[in-house]
Amino acid sequence: MRILLTGGTGLLGSHIIDRGLQLNHQFVVPYRKISNRHFLNRHKDNESIRLIETKLTEGLPEQLFSDVDVIINAAAFASPFEKDHELMEQMNTQLPKSLYTMGKSANINKFIQISSTSVLGSEDQSQELTETSNSHMRETKYALTKKEADDWLDNQDVSNVTVIHPGFMLDKYDSRPSSGAVLMALKMKKFNYYTKGFKNIVAASDVANGIFLSLDNNSQGHFILGGTNIEIEDFLKVCCEKIGKDFNDLSEISREELRKYPIEREFCLTQKISSQKAMNELKYNPKTEPSQCLQNCLEWFQDKRMMRLKK
Repeated sequence: MRILLTGGTGLLGSHIIDRGLQLNHQFVVPYRKISNRHFLNRHKDNESIRLIETKLTEGLPEQLFSDVDVIINAAAFASPFEKDHELMEQMNTQLPKSLYTMGKSANINKFIQISSTSVLGSEDQSQELTETSNSHMRETKYALTKKEADDWLDNQDVSNVTVIHPGFMLDKYDSRPSSGAVLMALKMKKFNYYTKGFKNIVAASDVANGIFLSLDNNSQGHFILGGTNIEIEDFLKVCCEKIGKDFNDLSEISREELRKYPIEREFCLTQKISSQKAMNELKYNPKTEPSQCLQNCLEWFQDKRMMRLKK
C-alpha cells in the first residue's frame, strides 16, 4: 500500500513511517526540512519512501497524490499563544480540507485524519471521555481548529474517512519537539503550576500501530487511541524526578486560575479518556506504560542533545 503521509517529520508521523516500513508499506512524504536529528533523516535513501520538498501552507503539488492508496494527515500545529492562531487555522483546518478534496479528485478512497482528544469534553470531570463526548470541549484555538476540520470531514463521504483521537503522546523521535516540549518547559522553569485531574499518556508507537489496525479493518468513524489515565500530580512528580527538578517548586492552583497560564492550561485541562471502542473494534492494545513513554522521550532528547539530564 502506498501512503501519502503529512507530518512525516513529527513525533507520530515518524512512528507511522517506522511501523509502516515494518509492514512493507510505501510512503509519499512531503517535507519542508529534514534535520540530522529527525527520524526520517536515516531513511532519506530508502526506496520505499518518496520525499517531496514543499510547504504545505502554500498549496499541494498534484504529484503528491500520484499512485496513492491512502492519505494519513498527521500534520498539525499546536500552540498556546495567540500569535500562532493564523498558522493553526491553516494547518489544522484548511490543510485537511485541501488534502481530502484533492485526494477525492485523485480517486484515493481512504482518508485518515489525526485529530485530538482536546475536541472532546464533558461537564463531569470524573467521567471517561468517549468518541461522542463533545459537550464541553476545550475552548482553545488548537481545539477549535481541529474540531472544525473534524466536523467538515463528518459531512463528507464518511464511508472512507477515519478520525483518530490520540491521547497525550510521549515517545522517541520527538525531534521538533511536540509533546515533549512540556518536559523542556518544566526543566527551564516555564511550567510552574498544575491542577488536580487526569492525563492520558500513550506511546506514539502504540498510536501508530492502532492506525494500521484501522486500515487493516477498513474502519470508518472516530476512534480514541489512548494509553493510561494517570493523575496529573503523580505524572509530574515522575517527570520532575527524571529531569532533576524539585516537584515542590510547582504550585497547585484551581482550574479557573490555570487559564491565565497558557502552557500549563494546555497540559492540565484534560480528563480521563476511554479507548474501549478501539479495543473492541480494532483489537487495539496499547502496551507501553507512562513511565516507559517518558523514558523513551527523555533518552531520545539526551541522545540528540536536546536536553541534559541529571547523572
